[in-house]
Amino acid sequence: MRPVRTRSTASHSFRALSGTRWNASLPTPKEGSRMAVLPLLIAMFCLGLGHPCLAQIVNGGFESGGFEGWTADPNWVVVDNLLCVDDVRTADFPGDFARPVKPLPAFDLKRSLWLEDKNCSVEVSRANGSITRIRDKKTGLDLLLEPRLAGSYRFALPIPGKEPWQTIEANWVFGKDQKLTAHRLEGNRLTLHWDGPLKNYLREPFDVSVTMTIELRDEGVWFGLKINNPTRYAVGETYFPLLGGIQGLGTTRGQLQRTEMVRPSGASASARKRRGAGTAEAAPAPASAGVTTSAIFKVFNNMAPFGDQGPEQFYAYPESQPEPWVGFYAPKASRSVLIGARDPADRSLYLRLELIPASSGTPRDDGNWPRPSELRGAPVGVELSFVDAKGGPAGKSYEAAPVFLRFLDGGGVEMMKGSVKVKGSVPEF
Repeated sequence: MRPVRTRSTASHSFRALSGTRWNASLPTPKEGSRMAVLPLLIAMFCLGLGHPCLAQIVNGGFESGGFEGWTADPNWVVVDNLLCVDDVRTADFPGDFARPVKPLPAFDLKRSLWLEDKNCSVEVSRANGSITRIRDKKTGLDLLLEPRLAGSYRFALPIPGKEPWQTIEANWVFGKDQKLTAHRLEGNRLTLHWDGPLKNYLREPFDVSVTMTIELRDEGVWFGLKINNPTRYAVGETYFPLLGGIQGLGTTRGQLQRTEMVRPSGASASARKRRGAGTAEAAPAPASAGVTTSAIFKVFNNMAPFGDQGPEQFYAYPESQPEPWVGFYAPKASRSVLIGARDPADRSLYLRLELIPASSGTPRDDGNWPRPSELRGAPVGVELSFVDAKGGPAGKSYEAAPVFLRFLDGGGVEMMKGSVKVKGSVPEF
């Protein structure tokens, strides 16, 4: 402790909650003047929380003759509202910033199905058909790092009520909860079958069956989904493919956190169609095509304040996003993964991302992802899917929009080029 004495002051000592003792120099009241009590109380409160600099700033804002000097053992001195640093100490990154990413379990033929070519490999659970691994063969980077959050698809079978408000919309059927009944591997194409009846989230049976196809082609992976629905219920919202356990791209925790989410920006497709049709409606200001980025693997902003889900982000195509794709860019490896929908019917879709199980809400120094000590062994990761909110009619089969995935060199510009390249090459599922 080094006491500081400034002009006309008497040194007082306080102990913060952290145990550190702080010296505060209080001014001697001038004759005929009154010492301001409010800034003193506020500054003492800041001291109690262990924030002497904040206390000084708060007091300095009043400029009413409050505290003039602060010091804390061993190196910080404030004299006459000036902060002087005797010794500068650098702060280390969080302890796990350089910690290597835990490798995924080795491939087990008894538990998994395997599909690969020279570009990438895909691993699927034999038990329920969930997609547990997607690997870039060039770099060895895995997109899905938490197999416990693996998925495949999710759709609703809304149960009509006597009144519209009585309809049960969220009658969900989750692919991960179903038993995979058959599969067929033909060259670079893997076909998975879930025979009915399938069970909803309450384990109630419904006479529907599902076929999902995974095919390696066009230097990437294509996903297709078909729901055979002979029931009297319409197919509601459909989430496909459901890719869970995304934590970023990299080999260390720091590299994962620095991974950028990349989305297309510019004039939406709906705006372009309005301008092309020559309608009288006022069109938005023209915007050139480009990309926008965000660091969702450090700070995952929540766009859905209501509901019982984890924090969500969702982007509507074509209303607010000009193309239905998203990518993740790893600056260290200068490598990206591009994921996009190529729907022959050009349906309206939502790109949806959810952080499971939750976030800290307000960002901290290391972001707002839950820390290992807070998870207590629970899995964490982003779940990505394309959502068709309209679904299909009752008694008819439904086909989801095909989705492609491709690893490539570079960032946003290369993603835009890659997205254009796969147009018109949608395989038959």
